[in-house]
Amino acid sequence: MLLNPDWTFWLWTDDDNRELIKQHYPHFLGVYDSYDVKMKRIDAARIFYLHRYGGIYLDLDFTCLKPFTKLALPSGVAVFSHQYPMHLVAKKSDAVANNFMATPPAHPLYGFLIRKLVLSARKSLLYATGPNFLTHGIVAFITKGGCNVEVYMQPGIYRGHWSKTNNLPCGNGTDAQIDFCSQWGNANASLLATFWTMTWKGVK
Repeated sequence: MLLNPDWTFWLWTDDDNRELIKQHYPHFLGVYDSYDVKMKRIDAARIFYLHRYGGIYLDLDFTCLKPFTKLALPSGVAVFSHQYPMHLVAKKSDAVANNFMATPPAHPLYGFLIRKLVLSARKSLLYATGPNFLTHGIVAFITKGGCNVEVYMQPGIYRGHWSKTNNLPCGNGTDAQIDFCSQWGNANASLLATFWTMTWKGVK
């Protein structure tokens, strides 16, 4: 917030998420309520509020190293980030993480993803709503002729392998560590740093 004082920040609760579906996407409420694990609802909800409102979605284990204004957000373009270094991306079915997403409201990709959510509901978590779902959805959208989607290579948004928790110099997020991390981010051209806390694994 300190680096982005002109932005409005929304912290969505489980109740907020369900109310959004109920009020604006009632056709999906049955699927939403039927998910077998809570994390599917959390993943799915972020797609709906980006479709409805646009903006930037961030997981809570991110810290900003630079203002959002330093990120090129072309008009009408949905922006994502690879969660692996480029030499690994082609080998990964979960190459694009859903921990950072930026979009204008009603971007057609998100309408496309919402339709795919209905078909993937019974799959395992990562393929139903998570990074595998998002990666495959983006590829399918572009293959079908969809456009105005950009996926940044590391370290354009953030840097660091998702399976190496706290492998960046941000430590546990103390003021001194974040200050050092910001200097590191400037040197490495990263907008954000993620702590990769992996708390989703404990969500029931």
